[in-house]
Amino acid sequence: MRLNPILNISGVAVAALAITSALAQPADEVVALERFEVTTTLDSYRTADADATLKQGTPLRVTPFSVAVANAAIAAAGDRLAGLVTEAPTNPLVQTADLPAVSARIHAAQGRLIIDPSLVSAHNVDVLPHADLVVTSLTKYASAEGDTIAGVSVINPDGPDADWLRTRVARYTDPIYRRDLQRLAAQIGDYASIVAQTNANTAAVVDFLRQHPGVKNLFWSLRPASRDNYLKIARDADHIGSIISFTVHGELAAFYDRLTLAKGPSFGMRTTLICPFIYLAHYDLVTSENGRAQLAAAGIDPELLRLSVGTEPIADILAALDAALPR
Repeated sequence: MRLNPILNISGVAVAALAITSALAQPADEVVALERFEVTTTLDSYRTADADATLKQGTPLRVTPFSVAVANAAIAAAGDRLAGLVTEAPTNPLVQTADLPAVSARIHAAQGRLIIDPSLVSAHNVDVLPHADLVVTSLTKYASAEGDTIAGVSVINPDGPDADWLRTRVARYTDPIYRRDLQRLAAQIGDYASIVAQTNANTAAVVDFLRQHPGVKNLFWSLRPASRDNYLKIARDADHIGSIISFTVHGELAAFYDRLTLAKGPSFGMRTTLICPFIYLAHYDLVTSENGRAQLAAAGIDPELLRLSVGTEPIADILAALDAALPR
């Protein structure tokens, strides 16, 4: 199968915005799964327009992470439906929708499905059979030093209007910067080995955190709530990705200050990184009573930590976590 990927200058967030603009006409609606999960996409929309609308006046309908509710939102959009955007898995709770079911529903409604697998990488999951477009970051995993800004868009060649869609997407995206492309070329040869090592290390960290008394809640790609859905798109059962989100007993700041792992907002790097994700992505909500109520209604703890497991010796990663976690 020849895919003819389109490299983007700005990574997946702006690419998704441009692609959605390419799909939508005035008054069309784009459904996003979900309010606190499609974070990169929604942050891009907010940056572009403070009232969370797309270019060309397209309203953004945001729904909870539920196929049933998504179905209701798609039905409510009716003839104005342009498409649906979802991460697979989502960020930061690492949940996966039933993509075959979502795909069938959106296509039955004559909409298009855009899927972003950046959180675990397209090397770990195969979402193209369910999507009209796949948009993913090349800043993560493929260029694991974290010094490249790039993304890629892939049109499903079996889609009913693949040629038209490719022309539209190319029109709304800028080519990757030459020096970013050089850095990507220098690193992408390690892509498979980086993903394999982070998968193995992540499995060991999950086993460790599951048994540690200092950990309150743990989220990862094979968490029971959406394990079956993830396995429908995983290239293999051990292709789990590098992302773990968790909360700890006791004070977040005390744990975070004790932890000697690198702190940072990116992921998919050689270096293990951790961040208090909700404080970074939704500080406005964390710092207000109404905002915290919205987070609680979505099942999100403001103290949630997102850990991107790297390729360091696993004993070093576990020792750092063990030394910082409360007893």
